[in-house]
Amino acid sequence: MCIWETAGRIWRINTRTLGVAAALAVACSFTIDVAAATPATQPLRRQNVTPGLAHAVKLRHADPNRTMNVAVSLQLRNQAALQDFIQKVSDRRSPIYGHYLKPAQFTAAYG
Repeated sequence: MCIWETAGRIWRINTRTLGVAAALAVACSFTIDVAAATPATQPLRRQNVTPGLAHAVKLRHADPNRTMNVAVSLQLRNQAALQDFIQKVSDRRSPIYGHYLKPAQFTAAYG
């Protein structure tokens, strides 16, 4: 188990759930370009990518003077094309094997 702090509260959650959420946030975080952001055409939706958080147990209030770091991940575009690219770039028989994208290329195609 792990202790996680949010909104002035401390929660105990499964370490695996926290690890998956952290890995997902890190993988997607470099695709966010705030300067190039455009207004949303659809209303914002709140989705929880940490299903285990619903089962967290409140232990106590967190220190209100402590800094809290928050990571935000956005859903990627062209997810089917991204899965196809990942498969090809990982296949030794593919002509694009090992030809990985630079962050700007990834953002343009899937961000």
